[in-house]
Amino acid sequence: MRNPPELLDAALQYVLNYNPPLPVIQEDSLCPRFTHPLTIYDTHIDRRLALKRVKLVPTFLKDLAKAVDLAIEKATSDGIGLPSVEGHDFPTPESFNFLRRRTLPKDAYGITHLYRNGISQSACRIASMLSLHPTAATWSTAVRMTIRNTLRNENYYTLVEDCMPEILAPYKPVDEDEGIYHVMVDRDAWEALSDDDRKDLEDMRKKFPSMALWQMFFPRQETEDMLKDISALANMDTFPEINPLTVLKRWPLNDASFTLPPDAVKTSWEMTVASWLGAPGLSQTGDLLKSPVRPAFPLRRSTRTTMAKLKAAADLKKTEKRPKREKKLETSPPLPKTALEPKWPNVGLPERRDLPAIDKDMTTSIIQHAWTRALKWDSSFIIFHCGTFERIAFRHRSSQTLFISDLIDITQCENPMYSKVQIGLFISIINDVRDRTRQLISQEAKAMPKKRKRGFSPPETSKRPKTRQSAALEETRKMEDQRNFKAVCNSLKDRNLALLQIRHGPYNSTVPSSFLRVDRAEFTPKSKFKPVDYFCITVTSELSWGATGDTHAAVIDFLGSDGKTLSFPHVVVKFAFADSQKKRLRHEFHVYTHLMASGARGIPHMFGLFEDVETEALALVMEHVGSSLWDCRVPDKTDRLHITISESERAGYLDALSSIHDAGVRHRDLRIENLTINHEGNPYIIDFDRAALGANESSLQREYEEFTDLLDGEYETVRVAEERNGAGRIGNVTMGTDNQAGMKALEAARPGTARYLVDKVLEGIQKVKKIDSSMIVRIYWTPGHAGIQGNEWADREAKQAAEGNETETVTKGLAFLKRSLSMSKAAVMAEHKKEWRVDTERKLAQSSRFERLKTVDPNAPKMKKAVQLLADLPRKQASILV
Repeated sequence: MRNPPELLDAALQYVLNYNPPLPVIQEDSLCPRFTHPLTIYDTHIDRRLALKRVKLVPTFLKDLAKAVDLAIEKATSDGIGLPSVEGHDFPTPESFNFLRRRTLPKDAYGITHLYRNGISQSACRIASMLSLHPTAATWSTAVRMTIRNTLRNENYYTLVEDCMPEILAPYKPVDEDEGIYHVMVDRDAWEALSDDDRKDLEDMRKKFPSMALWQMFFPRQETEDMLKDISALANMDTFPEINPLTVLKRWPLNDASFTLPPDAVKTSWEMTVASWLGAPGLSQTGDLLKSPVRPAFPLRRSTRTTMAKLKAAADLKKTEKRPKREKKLETSPPLPKTALEPKWPNVGLPERRDLPAIDKDMTTSIIQHAWTRALKWDSSFIIFHCGTFERIAFRHRSSQTLFISDLIDITQCENPMYSKVQIGLFISIINDVRDRTRQLISQEAKAMPKKRKRGFSPPETSKRPKTRQSAALEETRKMEDQRNFKAVCNSLKDRNLALLQIRHGPYNSTVPSSFLRVDRAEFTPKSKFKPVDYFCITVTSELSWGATGDTHAAVIDFLGSDGKTLSFPHVVVKFAFADSQKKRLRHEFHVYTHLMASGARGIPHMFGLFEDVETEALALVMEHVGSSLWDCRVPDKTDRLHITISESERAGYLDALSSIHDAGVRHRDLRIENLTINHEGNPYIIDFDRAALGANESSLQREYEEFTDLLDGEYETVRVAEERNGAGRIGNVTMGTDNQAGMKALEAARPGTARYLVDKVLEGIQKVKKIDSSMIVRIYWTPGHAGIQGNEWADREAKQAAEGNETETVTKGLAFLKRSLSMSKAAVMAEHKKEWRVDTERKLAQSSRFERLKTVDPNAPKMKKAVQLLADLPRKQASILV
C-alpha cells in the first residue's frame, strides 16, 4: 500500500520537524565528574595521520538537512512511492520514546540508551529506506545503532564510546519454534534489494563494522562547557600535538610508505569538502590527491632523487636513447624493525603530566581521543552527544582536518530541526561508507596479482616423514631457542626501564613512552639510563581486549653485553588504564609471581610489571604462548568451526591445571579462549586476573571436574549457538521466571546457599555475550510462567528433575548438571538435626518414663514443647520430670 503525496508529506514533515524533550536525569545520581579520556594510544599516532587542524563549518547542519531533501526528491523523481505511513511500522519519534518514560538515566550509559532507543531508531529507519531500499513494502531497515559491550563494568560511566551504527546481517529465514532471533536486515528491505545491492551491503558490513563514532557524555556542567568550547580550537593555526615526553637525542623512525584510506568522492549534500576547506590540496570536483603519502620527516639518502639523476632522466626522454653506464634509479625497500641497528642513546625520564591541568581544559584531549578512535575504526563522522547538546564532526583524511558543526541545542533546534539533522546524518554516513567501500574493493582488485597456472602439487595429506637428520635439526633448534630464551630472561630481569613504542595500524611512535618497573619495592629510579639499563618494546598488533585491559603482541629489543642488538619476538603486553583495571592487573601479576615461585607448569613466563611515568598506565609484559584454542578452530564436513583437542594436549592441560592447583590457585575463568598452544604444540593456561589464592580443596576439585568437561566439549553449546546465529548477533534476550529468590540471588554479590549455581548462570550469560557483545539480558518475574512460550516444556523438565530422571537440559550440554551437585553445609546440618529429633522422639516414646511425662506434657514426645516447659525450671526439678 502506497501513500497519497499529501499524506506522506504531512507525516514526513511531522517527523522532520521534531525535537526531543529535555532528558530527565536522576537527581541523586552519583556519576563522578568527567576527566580527560587520554590513553597511551593517543600519543603514538603516525604523523602522517595525525590531526593538523580543526575547522568550524557554519553550514554543516543545513548541508545535512539538504541531504534529506535530495533523497526525498530522488525517490519522487524516480516514481517511487514510499510505504504507507498509517501502519505501526512507520517510525514516528514517539513510538521509540517508551524508554524515556520508564528509565531515568544516571550516567552516560543511560543517555546512550535514551538516544539509541529513541530518536536514532526513527532516523536509522528513514535513512535506510531513502538511501538503500526505497522500494521496500514497509518501513524497514538495514542499519541499526548498537552498543558494543566493553566488558569493563563500572557503577557509573562518564563516557561511552562504543555506541555506533552498523549494517545488519543478511536476512535468513528463521524457525520461530527454535526460539532463535537474529539481528539482521528486515525481510521487506532484503527483498527490495537487487543482488548487486545485497553484495554492496555485505561488503560494507565487512569493511566497516563501525560506520561512525559516537562519544556519549552525561549532562554535567563540565561536559556542556566542553562541547561549547570546541569552537575555540578552530581559531588555532595547527592542532597541538600530544606526544610522549621521554628525553633522548635520537630515535629510529619507521618511514615505511603506506596507502592512505580513501575519502568519499561525493557527499550526500552534493557539495565537495573542498568548499569547506578552501585549501589547494583538493580539486573542485572533489577528487582526492592521487599522489602517495610521503613521510613528514626526511627520507633516507638512498630514497632521495638527486638533481643529477633528474637531469639524466630528462636527457633520456629527449634523445630516447639510454646513456652509457647510467645507473638505474634505486629505491631501497622499507627496512624491517629488526634490521634497524640504532645507536642506543642514553635516556632521561620524562616529567609526570599535569593531569589536573588537562582536566581543566578538556577540549583538546577529547578531540585528540576521538580522532584516535576514528583512526582505529576508519570512521568519517564523529558525534559528541550529552543529551542536551551535540556537535557533529567530519574527519577528512587527505587534509588531516576535522570539520565541526555549530553547537546543537537538542531541544531548541531550529531551521533545521533536530530530527531532520539526525536523518541527514545517517543518510550521509550510509553514503560515505558505501562510497569508500567501493573504492577499497576497486583498489584491492587492481592490487591483486594475476593467477598463474601451476603444475601438479601433491595433496596436503601426502607429507614426507621426518628423517633422522631433520629430527636432529629440529631438536637442535629447540635447544637453541631454550638457551636464547634463558639469556633474554637473565638480561631483562635487572633492567628497570622499558621504552615502549607502538607500530601497527594508525600508530607509529616518533618518541617512545617510558615505563618503569614497579614489581620491586627496593628500586629507586635514576634520572638517566644507559643503554644496558633499559630495553625496547615494540607493539606490533592487537590481540584482544577485556575487563582487565588491552592485550597486544610485541617484540623486545635490547643491547647485549657484547654490544650487539638482540631481539625476542614472542612477547605479550597487557595494558590497564582505569583504576579498576589496574587493580585487577596488579592482582594478576601477584598470581603469576606466586605460580612462578611455586614452579607451576603450563603458564607463560612474566618479564615484569611496569608503569608509564607520564600517565600511570600499567603494562604487564610476559611471554607470548601462542594462539587460543578458540582461534584455532577449523571447519568440519558441515562447514562448522570445530575445536580439536588431541589426547596429548588434553593431558598437558590437565597437568598444567594440577600444578596450578598444587600452588593453591583457583583460576575461576577457565574458557577455551584462555587455553593456548604455542608453535611447538605445548599447551598453556593464561589470564589469571580472576584467580583466587589459597583456595580450598573442594573448590579446586570442582574446578578440575569442570575443566575436564570443558575439554570434553562443554563449549559445544555456545559454539553451536554462534554458528546457528551465523552473523555473530543475537540481539536482546528476555527471560521469564516465577522464582523471585533466584532473581534476587542473581543481583546479590554476597555469598549464599548454592552460590556456585548462581555463578554458573552468570558465567553462561558471559559466554553467550562473547558471541554478541551488545546483547542485553532482561529477567522478569512471571507468575507461573504465564504467557511464556515453552512453559509446558519447562514444567516437564522440572518434573523430570524432581523425580530424579535425566532431563533434556542435562543431555544437551549442561555438563556441570551431569555430576552430583555439591551439598550445602547448612542444609546438611538441618537435615541431620531433623533426623536426630525424629530418632530422639522415637526413643523417648519407648522409654518407661514416657507415660509419666505424658501426664505432665500432653505434647510429648514432641521435644520442642518440652524444652519450652523445662526452660524455666531448676535443674533438680527438671530431672525429676525427665
